[in-house]
Amino acid sequence: SATQVSGAGASIEDMAELANPTGADPWFLMPYRADEAYVRNFAQLVHARLDPRRRVYVELGNEVWNDMFDATRQAQREGVLLGLGSGDRTRAGAIRYAQKVCQTMRIWSEIFVDQRDRLIRVIASQNARPELADIILGHADTANCIDALATAPYIWLDLNAQGAGAQNWVFAHMPRAIDETIEYAAHNRAIAARHGKRFIAYEGGQHLVTPDLALARSLQRDVRMEAVYRAYLARWNQRIRSDLMLYASTAPIGDYGSWGLREYAGQPLDETPKLRAVRTFMAGTPR
Repeated sequence: SATQVSGAGASIEDMAELANPTGADPWFLMPYRADEAYVRNFAQLVHARLDPRRRVYVELGNEVWNDMFDATRQAQREGVLLGLGSGDRTRAGAIRYAQKVCQTMRIWSEIFVDQRDRLIRVIASQNARPELADIILGHADTANCIDALATAPYIWLDLNAQGAGAQNWVFAHMPRAIDETIEYAAHNRAIAARHGKRFIAYEGGQHLVTPDLALARSLQRDVRMEAVYRAYLARWNQRIRSDLMLYASTAPIGDYGSWGLREYAGQPLDETPKLRAVRTFMAGTPR
């Protein structure tokens, strides 16, 4: 096969070997349904193959707060069956997720006991609902099982009622959307700090999703998008000042989102307002 985009997923060996020469700190997601043997073997393989100079981020599942995903619905079912959350399905799912995170992270901690400072154990929550982070980190000894709370501080606007020609409306409302996003992130950061944990972003950037591809293209290619990203990154750096993983480096514009900083590999920089803003920010920000 030309790719590893399949039911089996990308090989652990290749992920580790890719991180080594690029000098990247990999972020591994354990499947929500993974059993102890899978998690242990995964951790052992990473421990053996990854450059010891690299840090390792580990997370359980992908957005186990987002009920568009099967894992979230499963966590909610399990939580309700276990009598968690006092009958509140969302709360039950959050607590069940916290329980499973601790089970997973104890295994990784055992494998990396000799290199504990390399391991960053991550628990995730929804940026716009800080109360979920409170539930998750406040349950039992969850805070002792992890090192960082992560959210996805996307800049979001509801475009359902907007069509072609809405560019001026969108860009007029983006400053307020940035303020709201950063304010939510600050709430989550405060929750993490209260438990003595780091706050980081597992994804971020603009979240302008519309099935109107003409509108999507006009927004993503508008020169004003560069100013949006500059303002967003500046506010993040001033208020939050923590790691932010922008999603994503390269991806086409589509009706399910336009996530790429560029639309295709090799796209000229003068056609990529988001990428220009990011490069300018990185060049001017001390590490």
